[in-house]
Amino acid sequence: ANVKSAGMNALGLTYNGINATVGIQHDRRGFSSSHVGGAHFLMCDGSVRFVSENIDYLKITAAQAPIPYGCVTTTFARLAARNDGQTIGDF
Repeated sequence: ANVKSAGMNALGLTYNGINATVGIQHDRRGFSSSHVGGAHFLMCDGSVRFVSENIDYLKITAAQAPIPYGCVTTTFARLAARNDGQTIGDF
């Protein structure tokens, strides 16, 4: 089920995953890290978790952009959504 969430991302976009190198405009606002295989994220409960770059994410190309604003459909997008009302299990 798609969930709409206005202003869903705290600091960046979840399109094309972590450490994306696709080269479209959104990638400059995506999350990245010097760590191989993913990035560390500070969670709302104060914990720090390493999120794998293999996490479920929405892959888009320049021809597909822009996607519907605030469309939350993947695990990575749910982690970044601050007000979608959904819970996330283990990831």
